[in-house]
Amino acid sequence: MFRKLLFTLSLILAGLATASAQLVVEAKPEAPQQQKALKAPADETYVLVPAEWTDKKGVYAYVQPRYVKQRPGFKYVPGKWKKVSGGWMWKVAAWKAK
Repeated sequence: MFRKLLFTLSLILAGLATASAQLVVEAKPEAPQQQKALKAPADETYVLVPAEWTDKKGVYAYVQPRYVKQRPGFKYVPGKWKKVSGGWMWKVAAWKAK
């Protein structure tokens, strides 16, 4: 029984360590030129999400601006670059309660 508990605990801790790992780069990557202008949806329940970055297999990939459905009771907080030990890290966008 103790072995099962120890094994389960080690799996949980390994998962937490993996989930908290962040990609750090020496220099912020350059954003490519935006290709086309976005047309705002007629539905006012959408918000414009600015360009952002995402971790794709250990490399930051650029995501073009886009419109997403508003979440009632929440405010969209865009992602941003954050200076950290060893370089830069992208702080992911989030919906925060108002």
